[in-house]
Amino acid sequence: QKLPLAPKEKASPTERAYFDDLEGWMTSALNAAVRSAKLHDADSTVSRVRFLIYPQPGGSLPAHVDLPRYDKHGLRSTY
Repeated sequence: QKLPLAPKEKASPTERAYFDDLEGWMTSALNAAVRSAKLHDADSTVSRVRFLIYPQPGGSLPAHVDLPRYDKHGLRSTY
C-alpha cells in the first residue's frame, strides 16, 4: 500500500507524501528512541511525517534551509 502523493506547491525534484500518526504507534516508538538517545533538547516527536520521494535514481535536493514544523497543538519541531 502506498501513501498518496501531495499536490506540488512549488518546483521541486521530489514528490512528497504525508503520514499522520492518528493511532500514535509511530510517535510512541520514535519518542522511545529519542529518550534512549538522550537528546535532551528534544521532548517528543510530531505526529505528521513527510516522506520525500525521488522519482529518479541519484536524485537530490538543492541547498536549502529547513524551517520548523508545527503540530496541531502548536508544538514546534527542532530536528
